[in-house]
Amino acid sequence: MCEMILGEEIDLALVTNGVLWTPEHTEVLQHAKWVRFSIDAGCAETYASYRHARPEAYDKVREAVRQLTRSRKSHINDRPLVGVGFVVNDRNWLEVVEAAKRARDDGADNLRISALFQPQGAAYFRNFYAEAKEACREAASLATETFTVFNMFCDRLQDLFAASPDYSFCGTSRMMTYLGADCTVYTCCMNAYNERGILGSFKDQRLVDLWTSSLLIEKLFSLDATQCPPCMYNGKNSAIAYAMDPLPPHVNFV
Repeated sequence: MCEMILGEEIDLALVTNGVLWTPEHTEVLQHAKWVRFSIDAGCAETYASYRHARPEAYDKVREAVRQLTRSRKSHINDRPLVGVGFVVNDRNWLEVVEAAKRARDDGADNLRISALFQPQGAAYFRNFYAEAKEACREAASLATETFTVFNMFCDRLQDLFAASPDYSFCGTSRMMTYLGADCTVYTCCMNAYNERGILGSFKDQRLVDLWTSSLLIEKLFSLDATQCPPCMYNGKNSAIAYAMDPLPPHVNFV
């Protein structure tokens, strides 16, 4: 699929756990715009526990990061940006600094820190929020000229504190296609695999026919974001709404 996308000269980016990575993946994905490896741990033991994997998988994923960074050419436009993802939870927050060090040592261009979205909302972080926030700040301090740390931990907590969106229009759902492994199209990852997010199935029809069907369009346009769970796309939706406004407030000021 990645080869097909690249063959059509469509920009490609990928988020992957990297567990099944091979040299063939490196050969193809060195032509992507960016690739982010979800690791979420600073050591093999925590990785194995959190991801229900064998401990040796941790080193395999780190080697995948190194393989892809080694494959890059000298010019920035001829290489993918390689990132590492770290989703903070109650089992791994103590390792975010070590994860940043290892991502930097493995040649990654960036580390993306965010917070786990789960049914408990912001209450989930109550017992370790202050300590985790400080650990994320320390991890961010490890940034260099060639290694960026995107510390989104507090932003994600704000999304959880905000509960359901206070706006109805969801621009993100109009710009993204979320395809489930069950051959179902959903409004987004937050509403995936539940009745509220279903837009239709492409199991017995072409995706393009489903996507352009009047039934799907009607469902998409009738989506009321105020009925959604806490949303990680609040910032994007705000920017989209501002861009679509025929006369956005204060647009004449720099």
